[in-house]
Amino acid sequence: MRSTVLILLALAISTTLPSCNGSKAFVKRAAKMEAAGMMPQAANLYYTAVMKKPTNIDAMVGLQRSGQVVLGQHIAEFDEAVAHNNRQIALSA
Repeated sequence: MRSTVLILLALAISTTLPSCNGSKAFVKRAAKMEAAGMMPQAANLYYTAVMKKPTNIDAMVGLQRSGQVVLGQHIAEFDEAVAHNNRQIALSA
């Protein structure tokens, strides 16, 4: 019985710790994603950082930069689908 309680306690702690990450931790991970060229993931992490701390300037600048790249990718995909007269892909872009 005691081991079951300890396992449940460890599980509860391990699932709640990631939610304790501060805004700076998200910015740091986002910068690594951005450097690796993973812009959508970086934009999501920057967004999370801004939501956690709206005054984080690094997060706001990173979100603007990576968000602009992601938006450009979506617009390019949309324009290409329109040029090929493929409405289904254009609407999902």
